[in-house]
Order: sequence, then structure tokens, then C-alpha cells
Amino acid sequence: MASMRCYSECPNLGRPSNLFTINSQQRTTIMKPQEIFDTVATHLFNQGKQSYDNHKCLYRGPNGTKCAVGCLLPDRYYQESMDWGWGGMNVRALIERNYKVPTWFKPNVDLLYFLQLVHDDMGGRNWKSTQNMKKALNKVAVRYNLSSEILKNLKFKKTGP
Repeated sequence: MASMRCYSECPNLGRPSNLFTINSQQRTTIMKPQEIFDTVATHLFNQGKQSYDNHKCLYRGPNGTKCAVGCLLPDRYYQESMDWGWGGMNVRALIERNYKVPTWFKPNVDLLYFLQLVHDDMGGRNWKSTQNMKKALNKVAVRYNLSSEILKNLKFKKTGP
């Protein structure tokens, strides 16, 4: 089966950043830690709310919402059972239980887990203001020696009157 490597625009960032391997059966995105951070941060601010229902965060929630890891999980890998149980399964549990996830999830599982914690903030503190969300995401960037430059231009969109 023939395949080719090419660059494509990252839909969340609008700039060439992801390397794709494309063949007639599959398309796989390989993301590096900085791309993961930038994509998730952009997603969280653009979405502006948790992917949440029935007292728990969800990979796929109401009205098309997605959690920090859910926004990186292609639809072909998503299974409703990922969201079952009290609080669903965190990304570490998905890997431990051999759910099908992109291959780059495993070497980045700790980064994904901490980004998931930022989203899942059960006290809602991170979702109360742009500043709170930036502070939480900046802590993740520092922990993983990533640039937080993208946070400078992100903010929650105003909703309501």
C-alpha cells in the first residue's frame, strides 16, 4: 500500500504543524508535546466550557463539547464506554485498558493527564475566568518545559447579553 508524508494545517492553530502519514485506509497525526499543549489550550478557550454531563466530565459531551483529551481523540477511536462509570476514565486508564488511541498518546500520557485535570477541575475554578485558566495551563507548560506563548492571545469568548 502506497503512502506519502505531507504537512497539513492544524485546524485549531491555522498553521502548518502536524506531520501526517496518509494511505488509502488511514490518516494518522503525530503530535509533539508543544503541539498537544497549543491545540488543547486553544480548544479549551474556544469551547469556553467543560465537556460535562450528569456530574462528570466526558470525552464527548452535550452539544459537541469535548474534553482536553477528547479534542485530540479521533472519532474513529472514541467509544462510549470511555465515559462510563463514576467520572469516566482518565487517559491513563484508557491506555492501561488497551483502548485504541493514537500511538503518540502513550509517550505523552503524563502531559495529556495533566491537561485533562485542567479541564476536569471539579471546583470549576479554572472555568471562572480567563486568568484562572491561563494560570492552570501555565503550570502545565512549566512542568513540561513548554512555551506558554499561545496563552497571551487566548481568552474566553463572552456569552450572554
